[in-house]
Amino acid sequence: MLPALTRTTTKPRLDHYISPSADASKREHDRVVPTWNYLTAHVYGNLVVHDAPGWLDTLVRRLTAMQEADSAQPWSVDDAPAKFVAGQLRAIVGERLMITGSKRS
Repeated sequence: MLPALTRTTTKPRLDHYISPSADASKREHDRVVPTWNYLTAHVYGNLVVHDAPGWLDTLVRRLTAMQEADSAQPWSVDDAPAKFVAGQLRAIVGERLMITGSKRS
């Protein structure tokens, strides 16, 4: 089962999604992927690793659709070449952390 997805629209944020549509190289070769600017959090819990290609593909598509929903020209995983996407999915280690505690820095 995939984790529930949540999304916040509070802006400005120090951590945020960056669409592949913002990458100039998209016009050249379409071998681009979304990324995230992030903050560091110190948390503890039980980690579950997911490496099944179908699980990863479904999660990446759900996350991408959720993050691109407000875009005038939303990027889709299908905008990238299938062979490129397959290679990127092989490089992803899916992790699910059931948080049991945290620590302030």
